[in-house]
Amino acid sequence: MNRCQMQRIPKAGQILWYVDLSQIQSRSVNETIELLESMGHQPQLRYQEAKEGLKLFALLRDEQADPATVIDDEYLIDQRLALYEALPGEDMAIHFACGLPVPLPVPV
Repeated sequence: MNRCQMQRIPKAGQILWYVDLSQIQSRSVNETIELLESMGHQPQLRYQEAKEGLKLFALLRDEQADPATVIDDEYLIDQRLALYEALPGEDMAIHFACGLPVPLPVPV
């Protein structure tokens, strides 16, 4: 995968927060990116080739936490809620995915 392709399934401990620009209906891609920037985000454009055509994403976060730890559901909750409020009716375009933790080996 090259660095501009979108990874949509996070690895263990990885946090991906992104907006699927292909699903935004209420504004243009440029207007959406400007909105994200006005909210303090630094979106990175990513793409994915799909059967339906090319999909475009604005990656807001790609973080790596401890792969053995579950990510708290409340992580970035205020910022996430603010994004839902800024993009009303665009719930299906906003994605927050956390990789499941890797089970630790059980000592024998």
